Amino acid sequence: MAKGDGVPLNSPRFLALKAAIECPEGQAAMKQAAADGDPPLKALDAMLTGLIVNYADHQTLRSAGSIVTEWMIHQGYKKGPQKKFEGCSAKGGATFISEP
Repeated sequence: MAKGDGVPLNSPRFLALKAAIECPEGQAAMKQAAADGDPPLKALDAMLTGLIVNYADHQTLRSAGSIVTEWMIHQGYKKGPQKKFEGCSAKGGATFISEP
């Protein structure tokens, strides 16, 4: 993540965001979203909105997207096309494809 694009990596907000995304419930939601062809960030939106102060600000959304991307790629998924969505703090996100 380029400097200034997201929440500082050592900030309590970033660490809370990362912990929430990578918790067992977050992992399950991301995997299911990928299986359904949806962006994992969309699947996490309600949980993160309820847990993270100022989740909807630009820096936090950028950080969330970066954390999700890093985690999904680390799990062996390939980044797929972006999809737009409504009714969430984030307005779009990458999809991920399970590589055999």
